[in-house]
Amino acid sequence: MLETQTTRRKRIASWMLKLRGEDRAIDRAKFLIDNANRDEALRFLTHSSEVFASSNQLKFEAAAFLYHMQEFPMAVEWLRRGGIVGLDEPTVFEWSAGIEQSGDRDLAIELLMLHVAREDHAADHDPSETHFHIARLFRIQGDVESAVENVSHCLESGNYPNILSMVCTMRGERECKMLLERVDGFKAVADLPGHFGVRLNFAISDIYKHNGDYRNSAIHLGKARDESEIDGQCLSEGRPLKPSFLVIGTMKSGTTGFYHTLCQHPQVFQSIRKEVRYFGDPNATEDWYFAHFPRLPESQFGITGEATPNYYAVNIHDRIEQTLPGVKLICLMRDPATRAISQFFHGFRHGAIKRPIDKFFNQRIFDNLHGKSDREYEEIAYRTGEGDLTFNPVLVYGLYVHYLRKWVAKFGRNRILFLTLEEFSQQQDATIARTCDFLGLDHPPESLQLSKPHRGQYNADDEAVQQLMPRLQEFYELPNRKLFEEFGIQFGK
Repeated sequence: MLETQTTRRKRIASWMLKLRGEDRAIDRAKFLIDNANRDEALRFLTHSSEVFASSNQLKFEAAAFLYHMQEFPMAVEWLRRGGIVGLDEPTVFEWSAGIEQSGDRDLAIELLMLHVAREDHAADHDPSETHFHIARLFRIQGDVESAVENVSHCLESGNYPNILSMVCTMRGERECKMLLERVDGFKAVADLPGHFGVRLNFAISDIYKHNGDYRNSAIHLGKARDESEIDGQCLSEGRPLKPSFLVIGTMKSGTTGFYHTLCQHPQVFQSIRKEVRYFGDPNATEDWYFAHFPRLPESQFGITGEATPNYYAVNIHDRIEQTLPGVKLICLMRDPATRAISQFFHGFRHGAIKRPIDKFFNQRIFDNLHGKSDREYEEIAYRTGEGDLTFNPVLVYGLYVHYLRKWVAKFGRNRILFLTLEEFSQQQDATIARTCDFLGLDHPPESLQLSKPHRGQYNADDEAVQQLMPRLQEFYELPNRKLFEEFGIQFGK
């Protein structure tokens, strides 16, 4: 059969393309892409990738072109054909996040799994961060088995620190049971020389805790503590320290950065976990709680403490005084309007909040909280802190004055230090100096390095955020005024 004119032209074009070579083909593809000629660029890329079937670079160029055109399914298809080898790991995470934001989480998972499965990884490649992101997406999708499988891979293969936060939140009945079934494998890995025993023992401790076994949880907390080093010093011997201070709040107000900055002070020794969440947990034992804190030689002065930012919202005043008589309290607050927005985006990123911001902060939730008496607001505040979802918790948690009255009544003003994120951000050294005076510490010999390991991000210029902000500011105007009148606390001053 005689070949058609079209077939003959294609054969000649293929022959000419092969004669010029792969590098010229890649240059031509880039030229067409740079000129944003979608159809011609795709025709050329498709043709040239057939001619140079082993050229993954051309397939990557096609995938990159399509990704930036936001044609995500076609982009992943080209990656599946071999273009994945052109993506470095940070770009994989960037593309996966972009695809996730488009709403196609299944496709984002597929991209990450293509990256895990590729055969060109270096021998020392650590896949743990990729497994973490896959697990996070599977959890949002409700696929518990796949989430647990990837959490297990993450724990067994690498040193990605955020996995501890994920294991800490895996409290569903099926998640707890499945992780407990795998715990012996995690123990074996934790015992390997040179592996990441501290983090693994943390995770093992949480797995036992979530299954109600505080005795074994305390054992593995102790192992994590005794293997930890602080400034090169292993604090596994000496007198056990008990907390001299608690950072009791507030959520999304910089408590992580503040706590880790304060713990750089030579007289402050941090808990092996910043957020212990002991008070408010009726099943937790004191042995388990105190296993979080370091030991210190008798000849050495130092204090320790922890920072659990939801403490301020829970009715735990009596238990704190019984467990830690004389303990000092630090309450770090943030403008409640920006705090609420930050908490929304934190929950949205982690899948706890499913609705967009305008639907989450709808008019009904403001109406439900309008016109209450002080007594009603205090009751609502503490009921919400205990888990009652009758009212929107993100909104309620900013009613600081209705929480703080009870704290001051129980502990007195001299045992509570009130700080704001705004003053800490603008006057860090002065804020740390105030804290040192409050805790009876020497002022540090030099400025402490600001530490913000869990800094969240959102676009303050987003239209939905801009529309919401005045409504939040109006809602918090009266409680903020009472906060200043009763406790002298104000924001941005």
